[in-house]
Amino acid sequence: MKRRSLLSALALVIGLTICNSNNANKVNNAINEGTKVINNEEKEANNRQASEEIITMKDIYDYLLTKPAHYPLSDEFIEKYQQTSGGYLDYAKEVGKIVDKERHEPDQKWHFIDSWLLRSIEDSSLTWDESAENRVYKKLYFGFMRLVKLVLVKYVKQ
Repeated sequence: MKRRSLLSALALVIGLTICNSNNANKVNNAINEGTKVINNEEKEANNRQASEEIITMKDIYDYLLTKPAHYPLSDEFIEKYQQTSGGYLDYAKEVGKIVDKERHEPDQKWHFIDSWLLRSIEDSSLTWDESAENRVYKKLYFGFMRLVKLVLVKYVKQ
C-alpha cells in the first residue's frame, strides 16, 4: 500500500513538473513575442511622431486648466482606486491638501498637474515641449508592459 501511494505521488509530481515545464515554455514564448510587439509598436509610434505635429505637455496643461477639478468619472475612479498611502497622497498631506476618498480629494486634476506634471518640470525629468503622446501614453504603457514581463519572467521561471 505504501509503495502504491509513493508511486502515485511520484507520478503526480512528475506529471505536474512536465505540465509546468510546458506552461513555462509557452509563457516564455508569449513574453518574447510580446516584447517584439512592444518594441515594434514603440518604433512605429516614434516614426509617426517624427512626421506629425505633436501635442506638447504645455498643450495638455493649458487644456486641463480649463476643465473642472471634479467630474463623475474621475470621482468614481478615486472612490474605487485611490491609493491608501504613499506617493501623491503623502505629497498632498505635505502641502496641506485634504486626503479623503469619500470627498474625492485630492482630485485627479491636482494629481496630474500639481503632484506630477509641475514637479516633473521643476526637477527637469520632463519638459514643456515634450510630446504628450511619448510622455503620458508611450512611457507609461511601454513601461507597464516591461514591468509585466519582468514579473512574469521572475515568477514563471521559478
